[in-house]
Amino acid sequence: MAEHDTDINVHKAGETTVHRRVSLPSPKPFDGKTESWPRWRQCFNRFRSCTGLLNKSQSEQVSTLLYTMGEVADDILTTLSVEESTATYTEVIEAFDTHFDARKNIIFARAKFNKRTQLPGQSVNIFIQDLHRFANDCSYGALKDELIRDRIVVGVRDDDLSKQLQLKLKLTHDEAIQISRQAEARDESQTLVQSRVELVTTKPHNMCSASGASRHLHKPYTPHTGSKRPCGYFGRLPSHKRDACPAKSACVKLGLIARINAVHETSSDFKREFPDVFKGLGQLKDPYMIKLQEGVDPVCLYPAQNVAPHPLLPKVKTEIDRILAEGVISPVTEPTEWCSGMVVVPKRNGSVRICVDLTSLNKAVRREVHPLASIDEQLAKFAGSTVFTKLDATRGFWQIPLHPDSRRYTTFITPFGRFCFNRLPFGISSASEIFQKKMCNILDGLPGVICHKDDILIHASDQDTHTHNK
Repeated sequence: MAEHDTDINVHKAGETTVHRRVSLPSPKPFDGKTESWPRWRQCFNRFRSCTGLLNKSQSEQVSTLLYTMGEVADDILTTLSVEESTATYTEVIEAFDTHFDARKNIIFARAKFNKRTQLPGQSVNIFIQDLHRFANDCSYGALKDELIRDRIVVGVRDDDLSKQLQLKLKLTHDEAIQISRQAEARDESQTLVQSRVELVTTKPHNMCSASGASRHLHKPYTPHTGSKRPCGYFGRLPSHKRDACPAKSACVKLGLIARINAVHETSSDFKREFPDVFKGLGQLKDPYMIKLQEGVDPVCLYPAQNVAPHPLLPKVKTEIDRILAEGVISPVTEPTEWCSGMVVVPKRNGSVRICVDLTSLNKAVRREVHPLASIDEQLAKFAGSTVFTKLDATRGFWQIPLHPDSRRYTTFITPFGRFCFNRLPFGISSASEIFQKKMCNILDGLPGVICHKDDILIHASDQDTHTHNK
């Protein structure tokens, strides 16, 4: 999935403004389904606003839209009376709207809406969200809210709640939602409290009565039977995903835990303090040699594929010239057994990112397996730490030189000729573990330092210790 960089400013009272750059992933390719179009369009419009794409030229907005949609966009565009090279973004969106509106089946949409009930294990919030989403395709007009209210009344699984809603003479759409949410939250809290009481009052199964006359063994409460194990945090429910566990939100409501979302930041001008660190592209020692499996047939792509819309080709040429000048790639003129295709990814700032499809090569690469620590394992090391500094290696993989004998494997073809990598390319399957291995060797033994690929985190219990670790 493509990522687009965007800038944000964080303002805090009495503190320096902190300037951050974050990467926003582009929406997933459109699946071509009529019912998916409104949500996908809304998602892309938010992406367009957040990344500043709406301030770009109309041709760039249209190209990015069609590229992000995927191959289905070209198939649909051939049936529309829209010229890609001259149409505005609004004209293209309206053409797609008209195309999908004509394919809507209101009878089918209303039948699906009228049959909708709250599913087993489904929360009231998700049930209500589904009703609103289904109603958008039903063309109910002014009756939309009333009909959603009626479906809530008859569709909730809790019979007592349904009767409570039916007894209100002037029940509105908003009241139905509020009452349903309150009832569910109340039931969750009561269930959690009851389970805690049972846990405290029930004797362990290996303890006998004090008199010694009775040998009855008390067993813990196990309401579920069958092969499904109960939740370890909320024993009354079957096993489910940890993020969906009711105990997670109930603990907050009962005051057992509290969420802290504020982080105090300190601003330092590291670029001025260490100017040499932020110049150019770094290079680690010891080149990496790509080792291939024996008996693998090379895959060589000869013609340059249509990698991007025509308006993007000058930007592709500019980016190739830039990384060529940095020494990341070199031209290839002699015959090579391996040659892969190029993929172009538009960036938020109007430039493009050059990627290479190394799928065939990856199938032949002999990987040097190096373990990556899990997130839970890394988090356990933060115990007692209150001060953190995060470092990010610039284009980390490109800081590892490739052995001259391995460079020919990474040959790729473009509309402007063939090139190969002098540095470790991002698309190769072994890149992550090779980079992790080298970083671990460099940072091994340093106190309070954790490395996960190109992300480095320095942590300590206080500021003095943290400054010493840095």
